[in-house]
Amino acid sequence: HDVDGWSTFVDAVYFIAITVTTVGYGDISPQTDAGKIFMLFFIIVGIALATVVISKITDLIVDAKERSEVKAQEELDRS
Repeated sequence: HDVDGWSTFVDAVYFIAITVTTVGYGDISPQTDAGKIFMLFFIIVGIALATVVISKITDLIVDAKERSEVKAQEELDRS
């Protein structure tokens, strides 16, 4: 089904990903006033959530690296 240029679920997911990551190719966009207003709110919330997720992933990576360094230092201290 093609609804206002949105032919597939994949198009919708693609649009969300491109919008939230602020890449914004412009190849897919909301066509109605209601869609545009919705996207204004979605962009604000989506970017905020993406920032939180990226921050948490970064924290996990840093914590894992720090644990690895502590473990390596403890092994060096034992030798």
